[in-house]
Amino acid sequence: MFIHNLLAASDLSSLSRHAAERAALIACRLDVPLSIQHVVSHGALESLRHLLERHPEDYRQRLLDEAREELEKLAAGLVARHGAKIGLQLSQGQVVDEIAGYADALDAGLLVMGAHGEGQLSERFYGSTLERVLRGASRPLLAVKHAPAVEYRRVLVPIDFSDRSLHAVRMVQAIAPQAQLSLLHAYQLPFEGKLFQLGVGEAMHAEMLDALHEEARQRMDRLMSEADLDRTATSCSLFHGDPVRHVLEQQQTQDCDLIVMGKRGVGRLESWLVGSVTRHILAQAACDTLIVDVPPA
Repeated sequence: MFIHNLLAASDLSSLSRHAAERAALIACRLDVPLSIQHVVSHGALESLRHLLERHPEDYRQRLLDEAREELEKLAAGLVARHGAKIGLQLSQGQVVDEIAGYADALDAGLLVMGAHGEGQLSERFYGSTLERVLRGASRPLLAVKHAPAVEYRRVLVPIDFSDRSLHAVRMVQAIAPQAQLSLLHAYQLPFEGKLFQLGVGEAMHAEMLDALHEEARQRMDRLMSEADLDRTATSCSLFHGDPVRHVLEQQQTQDCDLIVMGKRGVGRLESWLVGSVTRHILAQAACDTLIVDVPPA
């Protein structure tokens, strides 16, 4: 088991409390310690100092004391409900840097954060703290969207047959070993939108798709063998077309409560440091999403 501790980064909002709750559930299942970190932004503190510089009271210290008190209340509730082993970290500085630095200091096996609900694509996700942490982190990041009632029951894993695919399956086996697992691969022909213009007829197009489907079926079979998955308890789906559409449709159809996928796209699907498919699913999916990357050698 490769997760030795968890870090939940909290801004003390209701959504980040859901994330801490989920992190506590996972920590208890794995019997590993959980750290909860809250970062007080230096920029916000400096703005407060400037606005209140004529007042003698130390509002800055009062703010820090209140933040620590809220953290302690959050931890006490989690201990009471789950019996989790919890450590607290109150940091000051640049939020993303402090989270990344503390995750490195702990060598956290999983980072857990609150995420906005589905549909908040451009305004709420792109450029958000979550995305900025995801860009810079090499650690698995679980984006929590709902208050957890139970452990994960149905998990969807979109795969591209890279090393990230096997690592994603391993993560599911670690944090949700009792969950029903569904593997999904969506395939597309290179330059598919231009093939007919290039003179590729319908028969040849269908033949090429059949070849891609068969190749994907064989690679799916090898992945299941390598991951030692129970074939009677694992479903596999192969689709032709837009991977984002198929993943979101299957998440709803199968009522999955977690999607686990790789951080980067492949080839023409890659966008910035986080693959465009991954970014769109993280922003639009109705359920929690776990983003993994290939672990360092």
